[in-house]
Amino acid sequence: MKVLVTGATGFLGAHAVRSLLDAGLHVTIVARQSSSLARLRLLTGRTDFDVQICDLTSRSQVQDAVATAKPDAILHAAAYGVEFGQDDLQSAVEGNVAATGYLVSAASKASVRRFLHIGTSFEYGEHSGPISEDAPLQPTGLYGSTKAAASVLALGIASNLGLPICVARVFGMYGPLENIRKFVPSVFHAGASGVDMPCSPGQQLRDYSYVGDIAGACARIILQDFKENCVINLGSGHAITIRSLAEAATRAAGGRPDFLKWGALPYRLNEVMCIEADGSRALQLLGWRATTSLESGLRETFAWERRRVELA
Repeated sequence: MKVLVTGATGFLGAHAVRSLLDAGLHVTIVARQSSSLARLRLLTGRTDFDVQICDLTSRSQVQDAVATAKPDAILHAAAYGVEFGQDDLQSAVEGNVAATGYLVSAASKASVRRFLHIGTSFEYGEHSGPISEDAPLQPTGLYGSTKAAASVLALGIASNLGLPICVARVFGMYGPLENIRKFVPSVFHAGASGVDMPCSPGQQLRDYSYVGDIAGACARIILQDFKENCVINLGSGHAITIRSLAEAATRAAGGRPDFLKWGALPYRLNEVMCIEADGSRALQLLGWRATTSLESGLRETFAWERRRVELA
């Protein structure tokens, strides 16, 4: 099976590529001319990637990339707004909504057999308790709002065009080679440098899974033969506080949590205090649940942090 992967140089995308390659699939990655393949090389141990250079906000380039690659399946993991500082409205609409529409349309024309669109738990917004796939979408920020629009658009267009599609709404992740500005790497590096890390009170509840588990679920979806289009949550199903996560990361690094200054910062404006997945549908349809314990996942992540210099 040939799989076209967008966002392949990103955090989840690169791990998903590794899982697809491990499953024996042929992978073509979509990247910009300026994209770095360092993360992919480190995770896979390979240097020979089949690459389609493409700007996903260009309809013609998307159509050409799909027509040239002739994939059996597409894993669409590219997104705008995941990284800090990505807060431009036009870029979010073009990169998340328009690009998704172009890709779904091109996939249908190329007779792609299945399409996996990576969504996010931020599409749901604030809910109390575990969130099921049937929960109403009520995002509050630019990223969650445009990703929700992209998911609805993808499902609608795919249904009209007869394209088999799955939207996987991914909850929190951590793992090797995450952006250094994300929470877990920030804790590791603040602890190693011996400087104080100002934090909010830390009582936000979040559902975190090891990225390798999520990537494995993506590969399983690609290999699945769905009879109907669907939405599937990918998360651990167990929420922990941000404070508990940070203290667990500190223990994994062999340090003490004294440098974490809880309450030094206020909660963010419109902070969502509880995000937890209902994972029953993933278990029912995929036979999948996140299996990596927080302790072992954080130890593996910390081991990879020592290789961070290779990405420079």
